Amino acid sequence: MRWTTLILCLVAGCATAPNLHVDERGTPIYDGAVYGSDGDQLFEYTRTSRAEGDALVSTHHSREVDGGRRVTLQSATHSEAYALQRSVEHHDQLGIRSEVVVDGDRIRMTTVRNGRVRTKRRRLSGPAVVGPTLFGFVLHHWDALSRGESVALRFVVPQRRSTYAFDLKMTERDSATTTVVMQARSTLVRASVPAMRMVFDSTSHEILRYEGRIPPQLNGKPVDARVEYTMRAPFR
Repeated sequence: MRWTTLILCLVAGCATAPNLHVDERGTPIYDGAVYGSDGDQLFEYTRTSRAEGDALVSTHHSREVDGGRRVTLQSATHSEAYALQRSVEHHDQLGIRSEVVVDGDRIRMTTVRNGRVRTKRRRLSGPAVVGPTLFGFVLHHWDALSRGESVALRFVVPQRRSTYAFDLKMTERDSATTTVVMQARSTLVRASVPAMRMVFDSTSHEILRYEGRIPPQLNGKPVDARVEYTMRAPFR
């Protein structure tokens, strides 16, 4: 029986569970109030940041408004240019913990659920982005977006062990606010995930509002929400 299990594991690509501990220390950067389509607040989350050697670690802590129970915890290690190196996510609602590791043009995505470890390796066709690196990635490409250029990325959905092709485009800009839209390239993905809108202050480039898909779910279903931000420290 043990030999059978071992052979099946080798064939299926079973993996050893990675260390998925998240160091939650860091400087608070902003608070986000998450609202549903009816205007009621659903969740709240906080971004923290800390240095780790030559890298930065950005962490998002999402909680229910009533009772403050954690729903997701996302932590990303990245360069100052927001190039993703590693991320860990605890999706408490789904009971899934995950790790993403980027090495050059290769990505390894691992999930752990009910003790089952599953790993997928892929070649990247563009820069990998996760929730905690998205706004920073936009800011790093601000000049290109301002020139009307489209910026491609691969957005990682850790619990699915998949990446999806998206394009960033600056669509609106005046003296007060600037809007950047992130839209899936695939018509199939666009049918299920509406374009995401990020609204920044045109002068300071601080994030003001986000509209689109969020990591937490509501009643077991994906949620498209509006997030309003309150800055607590300069963005990083």
